[in-house]
Amino acid sequence: MNKEAVSGATAGFMATITLHPLDVIKTRLQVQDLQIATKYNGTLHAFKTILKNEGARGLYAGLSPAVVGNTASWAMYFAFYDRARKRYEKASNDDGEVEKKKTKEKKSISSGETLLAAAEAGVCVSLLTNPIWVAKTRLALQERGGGGGME
Repeated sequence: MNKEAVSGATAGFMATITLHPLDVIKTRLQVQDLQIATKYNGTLHAFKTILKNEGARGLYAGLSPAVVGNTASWAMYFAFYDRARKRYEKASNDDGEVEKKKTKEKKSISSGETLLAAAEAGVCVSLLTNPIWVAKTRLALQERGGGGGME
């Protein structure tokens, strides 16, 4: 496994563990039906309500697929991006073979090629991880009983 994939996996894991409660709150705020009844009146109210009614576990609803999805997504993204960038660098340097021999310098890729490498990586990751995000969203919407004991 290359160092880019390991770096991406680590970043994805840490970001998920840290920020997942905000993702749960965001998801629940987005799907509440405002015409029937408003359960949450904003981010802080949602945080307090979930904590009171479901405990800390409620803030981490759907964590497993989120950890798997983000860890895998960032690992794949970094790896795909690195491969695409190297492919563009090789193509750039192969085009200037004569110049490269004179200067013994590698040409860096252009901004457009950087954008293309990032887009390629993003499309690949989106196609491969979409089912994980569907599962994560469904699990994040499930309310858990048990209360948190915090008033």
